[in-house]
Amino acid sequence: MGPNAAFPHHQTGGRLLGEGDVAVADIGVRKGTSRSDILRMAVVGHKPDGYDKIRAIVEHAARAALDVVRPGAGAQEVDSAARGVIAEAGL
Repeated sequence: MGPNAAFPHHQTGGRLLGEGDVAVADIGVRKGTSRSDILRMAVVGHKPDGYDKIRAIVEHAARAALDVVRPGAGAQEVDSAARGVIAEAGL
């Protein structure tokens, strides 16, 4: 993975993507008071070692966060649900 793979809002630069790099596209839009956000990842060539394990942990963390989202839920509760999964995985 590239040196800035964990930073979806990293500034662009002149580095070219190479074999095993993970490209992250984070796109958001706003119309009036409505907002949306979508993040997608793609691997250049073959996946680097450990990619599937990390991706599964991240997806499990996202599901855990969504499971606690409800009217009145605090952001800290949602964040803690996701971070708990990541901490349990040893990351």
